[in-house]
Parts: sequence; structure tokens; C-alpha cells
Amino acid sequence: MTDEDIIREAKERFERCQAWESAWRSRADFDQKFANGDSQNMWQWDGKVRGERGDRPCLTQNHVRQHNLQIVNDARQNKAQIKITPTSGRSSYDAAQVYSGVIRRIEYQSKAIDAYSTATYHQVETGIGYVRVETGYIDDDSYDLDLFIRRIADPRSVYLDPDCQLYDKSDANFGFIFQDIQRDRYEEEHGKEDPPASTALDNNASWNSEKHVRIAEYWRRVINIEKRHRLQDGTVVRDSEIPPELREQVEPLIAKSRDVESHNRR
Repeated sequence: MTDEDIIREAKERFERCQAWESAWRSRADFDQKFANGDSQNMWQWDGKVRGERGDRPCLTQNHVRQHNLQIVNDARQNKAQIKITPTSGRSSYDAAQVYSGVIRRIEYQSKAIDAYSTATYHQVETGIGYVRVETGYIDDDSYDLDLFIRRIADPRSVYLDPDCQLYDKSDANFGFIFQDIQRDRYEEEHGKEDPPASTALDNNASWNSEKHVRIAEYWRRVINIEKRHRLQDGTVVRDSEIPPELREQVEPLIAKSRDVESHNRR
């Protein structure tokens, strides 16, 4: 696919996500405001009721926040962490311990507890929260890449495939993460010309305003179908791994074949 094809695909998928999640996002905004209502913003009062009361005072006693904080604080005391359990035939306890040590180091250097706490806070208030795993350079003088667990401060900046069926969304075929940056910062990096309409999804107001420009990260999963063979001795080989000069010798040894679906993320 060309860049224009990918941009067109991203636009269509974004519009699907927006239509699918619009009702939830409006409810999430309401829940967040209600959970943080006080006597100053009066978010827990219906606008019609406030209008009927006129200049009379409106007392707000927020009982929601304290219950939300009980859940959030309990989650902070019982810190979330990734655990590795050896379950398949090829795994072992020692291998699980090694992987657990690697993941603990990643969590420590990423300050992952901040990411987990932020996600929990938003889950309690709005119903959903995210963390992200990304690669990055260890420091400015290094060319070595490492994994980092990052916090997502605003879960509304994330859109995932609305056709997901699994709870953990591991079957998502695409996803978006947005970041609104100051227009002067964008102009310093990319020039003062407006972003092309094709890259800004028609340059509409939800993407670009007078003071901000929205930057999107778009991931798409490409599905590949590959044939795998089981030989008579039980060895499993991929069809692409068979050298052309040995194919005539290997084919008589094939006992069973099947197509396997694999994915590439871009």
C-alpha cells in the first residue's frame, strides 16, 4: 500500500472509531465531571435545576470522590505488576524467573507504577484507562534500544479497533494515539505551512485549531497466511524455511500441512 492508501484507510477507520465510541466518551466526560463536582463548578447539579433556582445557593456534597479514592488507594497499596507463569510444554520455572527479572527491570526503569496508577484512576472515574509499551533509546549518547512502559495521561487520546472481541483487545487490527501540541512548536519542527489536508484527515477543526495541531500515531496489523508442515519425525517447519534445492527431498517427508495466520504490526 502507498502512503496515500494508508492515510485513506486511517481516515475511514478513525471515523468508524469516532462513531462507535461517541456515546461512551460523552458518558465518560459526564462521569468524570460528576466525580469531581464541588460547590464551585456545581457539576453534580443539572443545568435546568440550577436555572430554576436562580440566585439561590446550590449546596454540593460530593460522596462519589471519597469512594473512588478508596478504590484507587487500595490499588496503589496492592501495586500491579506483570507476572510470568510457565504453562506450556516448552516453558520452565527457571525461564519464567529470568523473564520476570527482565520485566521487573523494565518496570523499574520506566517508573511503571505511575503508568498503572494513572490507568487505574481513569478506570475508576471514566470506565477505561490505558498504558503503552514502547521502545526508546537508553540515553542521548546511546544507540541501544530498550522497552519502556509509559503512562497515558488522557485515555480519550486512544482509539482501538471497535470490532475487537477479546477483553484485553489483543485481537485489535488497528489503533490510534493522539497528541495535541502547541502550534508554535509544530511550526518550529515542520514549518509554518498548515499540515496537508490528506495527513490531517481533511484538516477539520477536531484535528487542527488556531493554537494546537493534533499528531496521530497509527498502528495497523497486516495478516499473513503461511503454510507449516509437520514431517514424519515430528519436526515442524515453515514452508518459507525450506531451501529451494532441498524442496524435492523434503516434500515426501511431509506428514501433515496447515495454514497458520501471523501478524505484522506497522
